This record gives sequence, structure tokens and C-alpha cells, in this order.
Amino acid sequence: MVLCPTRELCTQVARDIRKLGRREAGLQVLIVSGGQPINPQLTALKQGVHVVVGTPGRVLDHLKRSALNLTGLTTLVVDEADRMLEMGFADEMEKILSDAPVDRQTVFFSATYPRSIEKMSNAHQRHPVRLTIAESAGPRTRQLAYDVGDQRRLETLLSVLRADPPESALVFCNLKATGGASRSRPDRHGGRRLQPAWRPGTEGTRLRDGQVPQSQHPRVGLRPMWPRGVWTLMGWTWW
Repeated sequence: MVLCPTRELCTQVARDIRKLGRREAGLQVLIVSGGQPINPQLTALKQGVHVVVGTPGRVLDHLKRSALNLTGLTTLVVDEADRMLEMGFADEMEKILSDAPVDRQTVFFSATYPRSIEKMSNAHQRHPVRLTIAESAGPRTRQLAYDVGDQRRLETLLSVLRADPPESALVFCNLKATGGASRSRPDRHGGRRLQPAWRPGTEGTRLRDGQVPQSQHPRVGLRPMWPRGVWTLMGWTWW
């Protein structure tokens, strides 16, 4: 079982597990996350699956319903453990870890290693081995900031895009409605409209395939898109 903090990450992890296990005939991978109908999940769990990928709240819900049986669980992975704690899932994580069989492998993935993660590791792991991956230098990036008022925000964005037109650009907005407002006015000089890319199943795929040159996206939904070839990232708002 893999625990993830968000539904979007569950989707990505499940997709990668299916790719890795494509040679395993009949491998059943089930996503159990909030915001999705629960009855199909209950049916799939009753029939039996090999891997469950879920968010803490929905996994705990299934445990309370006795729909999810952890008796045969051999590996429990907690992905982005630090973010999960930041989102307030500490109680759910503790409950799930406590309900899982003692004889199992437990793996924590975390970008940081605060005391809360260390405490959880000490409570639920035996003789753990800590692996630290060195940060890559990555590509050289030029970072710029423009201090402008709300009324000049759109004009500044278009001016920046006109001054040094990128091959592709991604604009982060804090709300979907903000993205709609920012694309309602076309660039009079460049002739392009900003296009939305906030739906991973539709516009997100178009952006990933390079079909949308200039797009907006709310920050929380970016993960499953993996936009390749995006040369410019712009923040409409950062709060």
C-alpha cells in the first residue's frame, strides 16, 4: 500500500506502478482517494487487489468500514511524508501505521527530515536505513520579480511575454477563476491567447505534448502533468 497526500499524486504513483508491473499478468492497482465515488472502490476491494494507492483520509474510511483488510500487507510506503504532516494527516497516518501488521516493510519518502518524521520512524520502523539523495545542480535559471499592483498585473504579464517571447510558458495562478480572468484578454501585439491547462486529463495532456505554447495552471494540480519543454514559469500570484 502506498499513502500519498493528494489525489493527483495517487494518480501518478498508480500509473507508474502499472508501468513497472506491466509484465505481471493480472496486476490490480486500485486508487482510493477522496473526491471520487466510494462504491466502485468498495466493489474493487471486495474483489481483491494487489496494490492500494490512497490518501490517508479515504484509506482510514475504508478501514473503518472493514472494506480494507491489511492482514496480508507486506509493504507500506508513505510518500511525501513531511507534506502529509503539514496538511494535518498526522492522526490518520498514525492510525493506519498502527493498524498495519507488525511484520512488514515500512518506507518513508520525505523531502525534509523534521523531528516529527524522525519520531514516526522510531515508532513504526525497526533498524531503519536512512538514504539521502544529493540535490542536483539542475539547469541554470534566471529569476526575476516584478512588484506591480492588481490593475497592472495582466499588462505586465503580456509585456514580459512580448519582450522576450518564450517557446513555451506556464503561468501559475492561485485560483481557477484567476486563470480565466487573465486569459479573457488576448495579447494585441502577439495575437496569442493564454490557454488553460488545469485538467490533467485534457488540457494538461496537450501541454505535456507541446500543443499549448502559453498556459495557466493552478499550483496544486501541476504534479501529474510533467510538462516537458516548458522554458518559462511565471507566477501570477504567490499567496
